[in-house]
Amino acid sequence: MGIGKATVIKVLLSGNILKKLGDQHMDPVDTATEAIKFASACYGMPGTADMTSLRYSVWSSKMSNPRLISAPQLNPLPPTTEASEAHVLRAHLQTGIWKAALEADPPILNPVHYG
Repeated sequence: MGIGKATVIKVLLSGNILKKLGDQHMDPVDTATEAIKFASACYGMPGTADMTSLRYSVWSSKMSNPRLISAPQLNPLPPTTEASEAHVLRAHLQTGIWKAALEADPPILNPVHYG
């Protein structure tokens, strides 16, 4: 099982998380770092350095279940660092477009720079 909507909403309401998403003045690396903090909090493992480490930690915790009969599914695991960085860049671009939708002179964002 992955994480549910209630967990995501609880993490979002608990603190200052994902505030940089879509902000045109923020470095995408800072946004990716913030997204890693968010994902690790959702999986109950705050402070994880990168998504690959988080993925390994979640896998290890699932494999340590003594009632496990077969290997757990891979789809509820968090994505790798590379896949999550690409996803965060796309989400950052889309959120930036949505935030600027009602501006008279919205910034022109080059999608090539956002994966």
